[in-house]
Amino acid sequence: MNRHEQGAAWTTRLEPNLTRTYGVEEIHTICFAPPEWPGKGATVSLGLPECELLSATLAPNGELLAIVNRPKRNLNIRKWMRTACAIAVEEQAFVIITCDTVVQAESAAKRASQMLPNYRRVALERMYEPATRVASKLA
Repeated sequence: MNRHEQGAAWTTRLEPNLTRTYGVEEIHTICFAPPEWPGKGATVSLGLPECELLSATLAPNGELLAIVNRPKRNLNIRKWMRTACAIAVEEQAFVIITCDTVVQAESAAKRASQMLPNYRRVALERMYEPATRVASKLA
């Protein structure tokens, strides 16, 4: 049973000392890991409500392959959420969804959890340190 199922509140606000440098006081983030995620690898990131999508993975030659989509129109959050989750499932990628408010983040978490079979939500506090990102290292 994870924290959410136990009724505990999830932290979504990134540490302000990490965002102030960019002139932003508050950003809310949720993370989902695919099964057997080793703590590094392919990542899909979705910024809401802007619908900015970033997909990053290693190409067969070892080079970083990053795809960024910043739509000027077509800001359909549901469509972009489906797209981001479909890419993540296909690539077995880690998912990061960043929002302006805690309400947006929790709504996105609820939607994403339905579209990411076998993924588990990862506590934001665990993402700051590499040693705590992988569940197998916590045992």
